[in-house]
Amino acid sequence: MPAMFIIYGLYEPHGHLRYIGQSRRGLVRPRSHLAPGAGASGGVELRKWLSDLAVRGLKPDIRILEECQSADVLNDRERTWIAASRHRGDRLVNATDGGTAWPLLSPEACRKI
Repeated sequence: MPAMFIIYGLYEPHGHLRYIGQSRRGLVRPRSHLAPGAGASGGVELRKWLSDLAVRGLKPDIRILEECQSADVLNDRERTWIAASRHRGDRLVNATDGGTAWPLLSPEACRKI
């Protein structure tokens, strides 16, 4: 059975790591970045990078960086991977340092939308 809780990387076709993310749905989340019109997920730099690849007829390679036993550790593991990658000098397009970048909305906030 495929891992459901993963830390994944999106790589340039020539092998450079450009984005690190987490998924609670296995490869569904990383593959969603490649769907037509998927620009809504991720930051501006990620969307620009994916758009640039698409214009050139290219797609990023998806690689599982780590399989986790539960969703409880995903935020910490994503932050660890991003920090290590930036320390190595990788030019990530991640908009944040990882973890839950956008807080979940309260029921009251949802009603106001």
